[in-house]
Amino acid sequence: MGLFGIIKNVLRALAAYLELKNKAFYYKIVSDSRKNQKILSMKLKHYARLVLMLLTIGLTSCETSSLTKSGTLNIYQPPILNLQKGIPIQSKEGIYTPQTDEVWHSDARFRKLERELYFNNSGNK
Repeated sequence: MGLFGIIKNVLRALAAYLELKNKAFYYKIVSDSRKNQKILSMKLKHYARLVLMLLTIGLTSCETSSLTKSGTLNIYQPPILNLQKGIPIQSKEGIYTPQTDEVWHSDARFRKLERELYFNNSGNK
């Protein structure tokens, strides 16, 4: 074996060493990738649960308070308002001063009177 044989053996040993080093590096990359994949999967599950919980809380809390039931409103409305001539009245649109004595009926009273008139007149036909 001469000098060329020794160089050849050294080169083979170096090639085998580099191949092993390359495989070790590859296995480390694969192993780290799997660990990161597991961590990301766990984080994704955690965030998915968090989003689901927030959506559930948001949707159920809005449902109970957003709609006001008309049966629960307790607004007092007088059936009749008698307005005297020349006395100013503050309204939402501004100040109103009646030119004559006026009688204003509430919506409920107006509808009641309208029904009474309609049914009384329809029975006379």
